[in-house]
Amino acid sequence: MGKLTFPPERGDWLRHECGNSKGDAAAIETELFRDYRFGQQQLIELWGQACALAITKAYPLSALSKKQPTVLVICGPDQNGSIGLVCARYLRIFDYEPTIYHPKRSSHSLHQDFTIQCEKMDIPFLSYLPTEVQLINDAYNLVIDAMLGLEVDSSNIKEPYSGILVTLKQIKIPIVSVDVPSGWDADEPSQDGIIPEVLISLMAPKKCALNFSGKHFLAGRFLPYDIQKKYELNLPDYAGTDCLLELRDSSCNWLSSSEKSALGLDSGTIFIISPQTSGRGREAKQLQSFCYSRDNTGFARIGNYLSPCTLCPWMEIHVPAR
Repeated sequence: MGKLTFPPERGDWLRHECGNSKGDAAAIETELFRDYRFGQQQLIELWGQACALAITKAYPLSALSKKQPTVLVICGPDQNGSIGLVCARYLRIFDYEPTIYHPKRSSHSLHQDFTIQCEKMDIPFLSYLPTEVQLINDAYNLVIDAMLGLEVDSSNIKEPYSGILVTLKQIKIPIVSVDVPSGWDADEPSQDGIIPEVLISLMAPKKCALNFSGKHFLAGRFLPYDIQKKYELNLPDYAGTDCLLELRDSSCNWLSSSEKSALGLDSGTIFIISPQTSGRGREAKQLQSFCYSRDNTGFARIGNYLSPCTLCPWMEIHVPAR
């Protein structure tokens, strides 16, 4: 059982132990394709549908501010762009009115197939993105960022995407990002990138999501157990037959001084048990479970563990019973 002094130095423990790294995410995909015989089209279809469902939960038709349920989907040339195309198709099925901006179309046959499917469903494609930000604000309820994914070097983003990011930083309507917000490094929280209101993580939250404070969904309830165990993903439980999970951190509130005292936290030491060991032995079951997160200064905090925490949905912190 590991020990952490409260509060830790700038949350270093959290930064190193939580979140799926860029390298691990790529390795997991390779194993899914090579060893488990998943197809790329199969995964993109699953992810795209899950992203559309997340958007319907975050922005139901009845809650949209504009009379028409318009949505702008910005797609890149790689896998995130394909997911965006599938997402747009499902949004159309769900009675939204998506418009796609796809500045650099891929020559990959799979990407072209997804594009044709959208065209056959009469989803319009923009020939250019207005540089006048107010035109975007007036025309759409939200923007879906499906541009740049794990494979993109965030320090070397070229046109047209660098220009699009400048525009997205200025818009007032909500942004929904797929897996990794465009312009962010997958392994590091962004300091000056776009600020999405909603993030949809695929398979597992990436390290860059540790500081994300908006609405956060996890999509992809299909990972084989052996892969989850090998990469120590420790994913939270999905409800019933749901394939989409909202990760909440609203329960991570500061404990009162009386609660801290009652739990023996006045000594300043707490104990951490990973889910591989927690709840599997008599001793673990006798411990009180709490959620661990970070405030905006980077320091640790403890809150009542009522639901998974956005920052660290798979980790439990246990305080020894008195």
